Amino acid sequence: MKIRGLLALLLMQFLFVGALGQAAALTNQTMPQPILEIKDGWYYLNGQKFFVNAIGYEIGARPGQHPYIKRASEPERVKRDMAVIKEGGFNAIRTWSELSEEELKVVQASGLKVIFGIGIAPASDFGDPEVVKGYMSIVNKVLAYSKHYDSIITYLIMNEPMPQHIQKSGCAGNGRFVDGYTRFDTPRTSRYPGNHYR
Repeated sequence: MKIRGLLALLLMQFLFVGALGQAAALTNQTMPQPILEIKDGWYYLNGQKFFVNAIGYEIGARPGQHPYIKRASEPERVKRDMAVIKEGGFNAIRTWSELSEEELKVVQASGLKVIFGIGIAPASDFGDPEVVKGYMSIVNKVLAYSKHYDSIITYLIMNEPMPQHIQKSGCAGNGRFVDGYTRFDTPRTSRYPGNHYR
């Protein structure tokens, strides 16, 4: 049973990561999307070997703030932060929750790449279709603007998933959690032959 649960969790994680990439493909793309591959243990970005030297960045996690509660967009602060991050020798940032479009424009202009997080609470009841529908709405809203930015090399949703909880609420709930994301399976995955979700 433990192995079965672990396999179910891995499948859900792969589908989650893959879902966002495919979801972007379902929308009208106006910016060429980066091609991220894994070859011989290295990342390749648009055919060039790329060492991801990223730092975790969460604009809404400063003292007195909570990153998962609606906050004001802070493009000027992001601009200052990106300058410091570049000066520190980093070439990418990894977020836990989504940046606003204003903030993402600033990151794009900085030249840094983004592992773009979309905050989904791991303790949610993923067996509840309304919960899944709500999160799908958030994902679609974020993709509506983020698809225009080639600084995003991948999406990451749900930081630190809880395997037992996901197995219980998602898999035990007739797979509704997984079913909601499999509809994003499109030909875009063929552009990412080295990605782990294929």
